[in-house]
Amino acid sequence: MGFALAERILNAKFGDDLCKHWTYVFMGDGCLMECISEEVLSMAGHYKLGHLIAFWDNNSITIDGATSLAVSDNEVERFRAYGWHVQEIDGHDTDAIPRRHYRRPRGDG
Repeated sequence: MGFALAERILNAKFGDDLCKHWTYVFMGDGCLMECISEEVLSMAGHYKLGHLIAFWDNNSITIDGATSLAVSDNEVERFRAYGWHVQEIDGHDTDAIPRRHYRRPRGDG
């Protein structure tokens, strides 16, 4: 989130010609079980960091076992509640990612 926030600040100062970067995050179920993810997801949504793209591996497993042992959260709705634009794809379909990469206007979360 720090990289995406820095991009947003630099873009506001220097414009698209100099600074228009995308930040990608790859995370798993265990990552979303850490408390800090709540604050980071919320802050990114609050600041509408539209150049931050998160790939979440929704495989229902953590290092300790099945996610059902500890959580029953609806993570997709959690992202939406934080103001994120959410797209769901089958991660085993490697062509799905470029087909679904949807570039939204800056400031549109």
